[in-house]
Amino acid sequence: MNRLATETSPYLLQHSKNPVDWYAWGEEAFNAAEKENKPLFISIGYSTCHWCHVMERESFENPEVAELLNRNFISIKVDREEHPDVDHYYMEACQLMTGRGGWPLTLFAGADKLPFMAGTYFPRESVNGRIGFKELIERIAEVWKNNRSSLEGTINEIRDGIKSQLAVNPAGSFDEAIIKDAFEYFNNSYDEEYGGFGSAPKFPSPHNMLFLLRYRHHYNNDRALEIVENSVKHIFTGGIYDHVGGGFHRYSTDGEWIVPHFEKMLYDQATMILLLSDLYRITGNNFYKYFIESAADYAAAHLGSPVGAFYSAQDADSDGREGKFYLWNYKELNSFLSEYEIRFLEKYFNIRPEGNFKEEWGARSKGENILYFNNQFQDEFENIIEEFKPVRKKLLNARVERVKPLTDKKILTDWNSLMVYALANAAGATGNAELLKNAERAYSFIEANHLDGKKLYHSSAEGKRGESTILDDYAFYGLAGEMLFEYTGKSEYVKNSILIAEELINRFYDGEKKLFRLSENFFPSENITVFDNAYPSGNSASFLFLSRLGHCLKTDKYSKYLTGIYDNIPGIIKRHPYGASFLLNSLFNLYFEFKEAVIAGGGTNEGGGKLGRLQGLYEPDKAFIPVNRGNMVTLASENGFFSSFIADIEKLENEEGVEMLYICNRDGCSLPVEIHY
Repeated sequence: MNRLATETSPYLLQHSKNPVDWYAWGEEAFNAAEKENKPLFISIGYSTCHWCHVMERESFENPEVAELLNRNFISIKVDREEHPDVDHYYMEACQLMTGRGGWPLTLFAGADKLPFMAGTYFPRESVNGRIGFKELIERIAEVWKNNRSSLEGTINEIRDGIKSQLAVNPAGSFDEAIIKDAFEYFNNSYDEEYGGFGSAPKFPSPHNMLFLLRYRHHYNNDRALEIVENSVKHIFTGGIYDHVGGGFHRYSTDGEWIVPHFEKMLYDQATMILLLSDLYRITGNNFYKYFIESAADYAAAHLGSPVGAFYSAQDADSDGREGKFYLWNYKELNSFLSEYEIRFLEKYFNIRPEGNFKEEWGARSKGENILYFNNQFQDEFENIIEEFKPVRKKLLNARVERVKPLTDKKILTDWNSLMVYALANAAGATGNAELLKNAERAYSFIEANHLDGKKLYHSSAEGKRGESTILDDYAFYGLAGEMLFEYTGKSEYVKNSILIAEELINRFYDGEKKLFRLSENFFPSENITVFDNAYPSGNSASFLFLSRLGHCLKTDKYSKYLTGIYDNIPGIIKRHPYGASFLLNSLFNLYFEFKEAVIAGGGTNEGGGKLGRLQGLYEPDKAFIPVNRGNMVTLASENGFFSSFIADIEKLENEEGVEMLYICNRDGCSLPVEIHY
């Protein structure tokens, strides 16, 4: 066992039996590099990463490679999900040096952590003109020993390049053209035939489609809704969705959404549920409701922990091969399905005797099948899915006997909070109270185990908490609490969100840049990112959180942090607004009139019977504020405005099934409307 045996990250623990003398990210490693006069070898990955597993098997488990590393380097293993700030900085370095990125991320740096060489996956031995990892570390060790001065220019050049690359400079005030330019980008890059944007590999990127729905709402643009609906129907009927076990794989390796990269990430389930909830609100189409509940059921059954929170991911690999758990041999299907059921799968889910699945690398066929829905029967989807249920049950029973993919049992504050936010939204859209209950359970776990006074920790695993804290945790946890308050009226949620907002600003706000830093750690760059990647950035979530909380409390106390970016829009967003689509949702709140629906009455700690109907509407420019005896003190202490509802609450307290609705904006509130339910 090496040093990683005492870590919390499942990814680091996977490497705890390697012959490599690994260190975790921290001062112990940096001090050792300085004392022993050795360069750092930094390997960044995550537990459900296929090529990380491959590089471990080929190189890190190899005694000869381990001996070279141990003799010449201080080796550091980093879980990118535990240290997204570290990953962000070094990924920029890799992209600057090589023009590409990915995981495993492979870097070499001095004791000062400044990198001088970067790459991704390396095979152990050199082959076909491609340098192998063994030869690479031998060369770097030689240069470090005999010609280190030659690296100094490279290190300085890369440091300055990263600093320039990550610089976030203002480019004047916000204007409407930014929103319209983002729409035009999505419109022009949209795949008319199969949906989504660009060519393979294709990521669903639901936050981009959330922007398009908001665009359609404000500009009455049906093209935006057409893009989203066609994309969603192809994505959700393709192989990227697991039609047997539920849940979404990470991305599609082809342009038709058939061949997935088989990892399943918690954040993908959450952002998909957010998108589906808005689509269901807009259309009322049960197709979307089916996938909301299916994704939520998958998350609860396979990523849900016994303590109420959600685990981070499921691996792509099982039994030594990527995707093996999800593929079906025709002969195997014939062994437990009837002839009618086989014909059913052939007709509606595209299975073939010769197989329909070709591997991502080399497009080889092994006669295997992946289930994906035949879209020519889209209009009959509900009836077909009903008939599919007994077949699906047989497939599930057969799959239970297989070696299951590894579940990364790390509990992350930001991803759990994103799921809480999504489930609360889905509960409002569908009226499914179970979704809200699951959201509250996950939120309560984070509060009890990750929130210590005013400090919010990023991760835990098997009951052991990590020490890092990042912007995304505060932003998404605050947003989750604000949303739960809107849906339940419980005062503890808004109390927590007020506390989190203060800490978010105190710990991370950069008054010069008018943006939030990714972490409190030092990096030789601004450590700020505004672009959304697989899920919304911490800055996107921060601005949405502070915007909604300000409206929920009817206060201007957060406005200077919001209008800061509005008046000093980063040049990178002005040039590439499509890269910050979730952030644009916050800018919508500033550009268009935002209203508050104040609902007075209801029992203590109850959202009230009216919420199911009102919050089932697509109203992205409105916050729902339930005011009742249980939360009155908290709300009134933040804003005396809420004291004016005391009389209504006392009057209505004994009138079961009656509440008062006020529609408010910055100028005041409408006359009340009685709601009977």
